[in-house]
Amino acid sequence: MNNLEDNDFENLTKAIKLIQSQVKWKSINKAEIHLAKRIKLGHLPNNSSLDDYQKVIQTIILDDESEIYIFQDNNCFYPTVTNKIDYKFWIVMFSLSGIMETAFPPSNPEKYLKNNPFVYIGKLKELI
Repeated sequence: MNNLEDNDFENLTKAIKLIQSQVKWKSINKAEIHLAKRIKLGHLPNNSSLDDYQKVIQTIILDDESEIYIFQDNNCFYPTVTNKIDYKFWIVMFSLSGIMETAFPPSNPEKYLKNNPFVYIGKLKELI
């Protein structure tokens, strides 16, 4: 499946379990930068806290109906979990080590997932 091997699926499962147990960012500063950007772009209400942002992320990564993709950048793979919250489609992307990269609602999800190097894996309940 597009350069994915058995151990890639094993690593994907481990990464998802890590992020499900705790949302971790590269640093608190990076998390705050992401939060500020989501507020500025209107993705989150003005009074949103980092805890609110992380609750959005957790809701998506814990929902069995969420869909899993792999974002492939050269030989690096980034697990990507997608779902809707209050009719808004969100993408949650993190590293294979379970560290957050980003979470945001793309303006055109179908186009975004189609025009970028994403490989569809399946629903969370099928993988975990």
